[in-house]
Amino acid sequence: MLLAPGGFEQDGFLLKLLTVGRLYRYNAVSLGGAQVIGAEETIQIMPGFRIKRGDAELKFFFGPDIEQHRLWPDDPSNSLRGHDFGLRMSFDLWYEPTAHTMAAMDGSVSSIATNQSARAAFGWHVLDDQFYLGRKPPISVPTDTGIFASASISPD
Repeated sequence: MLLAPGGFEQDGFLLKLLTVGRLYRYNAVSLGGAQVIGAEETIQIMPGFRIKRGDAELKFFFGPDIEQHRLWPDDPSNSLRGHDFGLRMSFDLWYEPTAHTMAAMDGSVSSIATNQSARAAFGWHVLDDQFYLGRKPPISVPTDTGIFASASISPD
């Protein structure tokens, strides 16, 4: 949820409230290769600021990041296990270089483990400017193993 007390068409204060829940699984080396199922719950409460100049809009956010990871079976070697409290910083950039195109970027980093993300996209207005159609170029972000993970190119 995004709140803008001064309105969404004005520069000024924003409040971003996010909740996330997901399930994941992995094979734990510390448990002899046993499969572990994890459940993650996240809450982020981030005050921020919006700046719009011409056809570009930039939003910055900073605030607490609260996570809980439950694992079945329990994996004591997993650094995300249990409750974590950290700080998160993120940005969103939206730019319309022409009347029929858009470019968007966003990124987010947290002080909790390797919890970060980045995305970029470019698109064109279609069907009487009802929505954008485009592609996301690959983006690499480091993981906790030091190996870079890349997103693939796929239609939006």
